[in-house]
Amino acid sequence: MPVKPKQPRPEVPSPWEFQKLAEASRDAANAAYADIRSRDAAYGEGNRNVESNFMAVTVAFLYLRSVELPLKGAIRERGLAPVEAIPSLKLGHDIKKLMECAMTGGTQKSAPLILSELGLDQAGKNFLEHHSDDYANKWFEYHLGPFHYPDLDRCRHISTSMVQAVALIAKTHREFNLS
Repeated sequence: MPVKPKQPRPEVPSPWEFQKLAEASRDAANAAYADIRSRDAAYGEGNRNVESNFMAVTVAFLYLRSVELPLKGAIRERGLAPVEAIPSLKLGHDIKKLMECAMTGGTQKSAPLILSELGLDQAGKNFLEHHSDDYANKWFEYHLGPFHYPDLDRCRHISTSMVQAVALIAKTHREFNLS
């Protein structure tokens, strides 16, 4: 069997592309969240034929992904870290480190962000920091139990707030050559 050539690493998305990916993750999470709540309601009404599933773990992952991506977009838009540092192990999927970079990075040309610019308050920041290690270590991508995923209502609220707030920041996009 022929050896598949190693693919080059994809380019780091632009701030606008990070934002669009964040919106897609949030929208997918919202759709699955609605299904979970619908099943819960049916079960609460006495329908014992409703099957349980593991969607809550995936929904938590998608909501946290829709927090990670706008952070990366805001960092890239403001130039708070070198582009090559954004996908690196230093920042990668670590929400706590991404928030720290967004709020303490900066140069003479760009100021760090404040919590409100990220659509966060201190309680939201604390919530994300609490779940950052589990998210960074892929717990929500590959785990089936026991269930200690974050509160989905809080995830949904924080994700929505961040995606909306960072949409005002992450505006730059690459020009695509369609010829």
